[in-house]
Amino acid sequence: MNRILIGVDGSQTRRALRKELKRVRRVGAPVTFVTVCSSSERIDEARAALEPAVAEAEKLGVDAFRLLVLRGEAA
Repeated sequence: MNRILIGVDGSQTRRALRKELKRVRRVGAPVTFVTVCSSSERIDEARAALEPAVAEAEKLGVDAFRLLVLRGEAA
């Protein structure tokens, strides 16, 4: 089964997120939430952006998986 990818940065409204999750639920696909942070010092901030999205998915009965993508300085 395909997985739906939703980018999360903490700025989306609950209403917009809920609308997207209801679409996801209708097609029956699991969702992967992705967030990006600029450095390892901001990892807690990035994780915090995922929490409301995952909680909303669970509340609506959508299978959700968290994914944190790190991006650092080029070596």
